[in-house]
Amino acid sequence: MVGQPLFFTTEIKNTRNEPVYLWASKDGERLDLYQFRVQGPGGACGNRWDNTGLVEPRQLQPGETYHEQWPLDHFYRLGREGKYDVTISHKLRVSSATTGVQDFSFSSKFQLKLVAADSDAVQKTIQAFERDLNSDNPEVEHAALDTMATTAPSYFLPQIMRIAHDKDPFRVLHAVAALRQMNVPEGWAVLADIITSRETRNQDEISVRFHAIQALGESGDLAYLPLVQRYTGDKIGDIQLESMVAEAQLGKEATTPELQRFSLSADPATRKNAVYALRFAMNSQAVEALIDALADKAPEVRSRAATSLQEMTGHSESLSTTNGIAPGETQNRWRK
Repeated sequence: MVGQPLFFTTEIKNTRNEPVYLWASKDGERLDLYQFRVQGPGGACGNRWDNTGLVEPRQLQPGETYHEQWPLDHFYRLGREGKYDVTISHKLRVSSATTGVQDFSFSSKFQLKLVAADSDAVQKTIQAFERDLNSDNPEVEHAALDTMATTAPSYFLPQIMRIAHDKDPFRVLHAVAALRQMNVPEGWAVLADIITSRETRNQDEISVRFHAIQALGESGDLAYLPLVQRYTGDKIGDIQLESMVAEAQLGKEATTPELQRFSLSADPATRKNAVYALRFAMNSQAVEALIDALADKAPEVRSRAATSLQEMTGHSESLSTTNGIAPGETQNRWRK
C-alpha cells in the first residue's frame, strides 16, 4: 500500500571452492555501485547510489552468502497508486586466488503494484518497525531506522526527536532524514540543536551536520538563516557547500550578494561551491553572477557555472569553454 516501506535485498553467494573477497581493491580503488530506474504513473526516473570508497573488503568462504537490505523508497518516493516497473543493478569488485580481481555485476527487474492506503494497516506495519528501533540485532535495527527515515510518519515524532539526540551519529543521521521529510517547526528546532551542539570530529558527524543544514535550508523558515550563515565559511568543503545552498534557499535575493562575493574568492573550491549554490537563489542577480563565473580561470568553476545556469533556467546551451568557444562569447550567448 502507499506509505508502507518497500525493501529490496541483494544476495551474493560464493559457489566456488575457494574464498572470494567482495569489494576488492584495484589500483587502490574499490567498487560498489547501485543503479536504479523506475517507470510508473509519474513518469520515468533514474538514480544511483555509489558506495565506492566507503566499503571494506569482505571475505566469503565457499558456500557462504552475503546479503544486505535497502529501502527502495530511500531512492524514490512511490507515493501514487499504480504499477511501477523497476530495474536495479549492482556492480562491485571481487577477487580470488585463481581469477584475480574482476568487476562483477548483476541486475533484477520486477514490477510493483501500489494500491490505496488503509491508514490503520499502514500504521500497524510501520509500528512493527518502531519496536525494532532499539533491537540488539544490528540488521533489524538498521531496517527499522531506514523505515523511520523514509516513511517519517507523524506518530513517530517523539521517537525521532529522542533518536536525534543519540550519541551514535549513525542513528542521528536517520533521525535527521526523517525530520527533513516531516518538515515541521518542532523538527527544525531539533535540527538547529544538532548543528550547534555536535562536534564534527569524524566523517559520520560531518555527514550529520551536512544533512541537518540541508533540512533547515528546505524548511523555508527565515529565522534559521543566521544559523546556516555561520557555516558558509567552514573549512570542511561539504558543510560549506550545503550552508551556501541553504543560505540561497532561505534568503533568495537578500543573500545573493554574499554568495556573489564568495564566487570571487581566492579559493577555487569556495568559488565552485558558490556557483553551485547560486542556482538555488532563483533571481536575475544570481544569473548575472553565474554568467560572470563562466569566465573564471578555474575550469571546474566554469563547468559548474554552466551547469547551474542550465539547471536554473531550463536552457541547454552546451557552452563549455572546452569546445573552442571563448569565454566572452559564452557569456554573450547566455546574456542573450
